[in-house]
Amino acid sequence: MLHLETQGLIADRDFEQFPDFTADVSGLPGSRSGANTEVVLVPNINMIKAGIFPDNGAYVQYLACIARSAARFGSIGILAHHLGKDRMICRELGRELGVAILKVENARHAKSVIGKARFVYSDRLHGLVNGLSQGVPSLTGGWSHKYREMLKDWGVPTLMLDRHADPAKIETKLSILAEQQIDIKTSLMRAREDILHRNALMWEKTANLLA
Repeated sequence: MLHLETQGLIADRDFEQFPDFTADVSGLPGSRSGANTEVVLVPNINMIKAGIFPDNGAYVQYLACIARSAARFGSIGILAHHLGKDRMICRELGRELGVAILKVENARHAKSVIGKARFVYSDRLHGLVNGLSQGVPSLTGGWSHKYREMLKDWGVPTLMLDRHADPAKIETKLSILAEQQIDIKTSLMRAREDILHRNALMWEKTANLLA
């Protein structure tokens, strides 16, 4: 909302802001891989297109550093949340780490895989909300303001990772997250109840406007 206001796009208009409405969509198990993956990485090609990283190689090395620090949580998997656009980055990261790209059947299967993880790093917005809404500690670097605002909605702004953090800072961040894992999960599930309530109000107001 603040971004729209600073751009002069909602001046003199009456707007209300509500959270992402997919929080109450449940995941569905699939018949393919990923059921026992404890660390899920979700790349986004926009991290390069937006100029956050100069090229594929730099982004892959950043993700690989996160993955190696996150290995304390268990087995690592790579999820192409946007298969067409992110496939190349996922393949390069898979070669770097020696792990396979997870095969998911649809968006709800992807949410199920993420929900069973102990840790998620996602630069795709819906990969991030899929983790947060299921109480999974989920970091992001994010390529736009939306990611920071999403974390604020869920009461966990500290889960924003410095996109230019060196390996020592990433290791420190992951160490703190591991220590606070239970507290973070509790906080996220509490926030989920509030978000579901706000979304119910959103649908009620929408129905009233359309009536």
